[in-house]
Amino acid sequence: RRAANSLRQWPGPLSEIHAKALRASIDRVRLAGYTAQALRPAGYDGEVVYLVTVLQNLGRLLAQYHFPDEFEQIRRLMQSPPTDPDAKPDAPVRAGWSESDASFAVLGIDIEALGAAVARHWGLGEEMLHMIRCLPKDRPVRSPEGDSDILRITASAANEAVDAMLASASEGLERGEPAPTALGTAAAKAAAAKAAAVRNLPAQRYAKSLGVTPRSVQEALATAREALRFVTLMSVHGYNALDYKINLDWYSTVLFFVTFAVLGGVVLAYLLTVAWQSGQTKGVYTPSAAITRLGNLSIGLLVLWVVQFFAIGFYVWAR
Repeated sequence: RRAANSLRQWPGPLSEIHAKALRASIDRVRLAGYTAQALRPAGYDGEVVYLVTVLQNLGRLLAQYHFPDEFEQIRRLMQSPPTDPDAKPDAPVRAGWSESDASFAVLGIDIEALGAAVARHWGLGEEMLHMIRCLPKDRPVRSPEGDSDILRITASAANEAVDAMLASASEGLERGEPAPTALGTAAAKAAAAKAAAVRNLPAQRYAKSLGVTPRSVQEALATAREALRFVTLMSVHGYNALDYKINLDWYSTVLFFVTFAVLGGVVLAYLLTVAWQSGQTKGVYTPSAAITRLGNLSIGLLVLWVVQFFAIGFYVWAR
């Protein structure tokens, strides 16, 4: 117990800035996992595809956790250098370093090799080690020869699609270019076309091996964003969608009991009013139209509240 109490809360010695960057990277990995689930061919288990996609990012996460400053240097080397203000408009943009070259220059080891070494130390088999290696981006994608190749290709396509989506959104800002809204109409259209071309590269690269199109990849990314947003909101507002454990935080507790107290109080007041009025009236008591409408409305709202409560509970349980 003494040793456990002496441990620092995860993520340990990371600073607030580095911890925030690591959380963003974890969200990126989760987004890639959900994208892979949307892109996977029929008949393949979604959890297996998700796991392979996550493990393809193991080296990145390890490097960012254990070497946050060095990982930031790697990220900067991978960015395109700032645009020269005196350069011609049609001058080609110099590309940043590849992740492998940048990691060798900073760490002396390939990030992917780091992840593979840790996975081998964990005891993963050769087939799994084959699947968690990303496809080389400088080589064409070959047709899959088996299930392990299909899983590897699907995970690589999802990771590249997410990287392309994020790169198309941030590339101009990293090079110091103005936002599209600050450009003229022609320049804005050119910037939008360039961003679309970057986003469509993974679809073109994996069109033959996975049978995907730019539209299907964008739909998979949209589905993945909604899945990530759903899991995040469920965790914040009282539900952990991964293990379906209810976290009774103050927001969920107050919302639950206040709603129940208000609706239940209105129904109870209606029933007590009808009971008291019937006791004060000789013969058969007929409530007024206003009291009848109030009673019907309150009872209807209470029934709807109970139905949606059990419906949400059944939905979470069924997932």
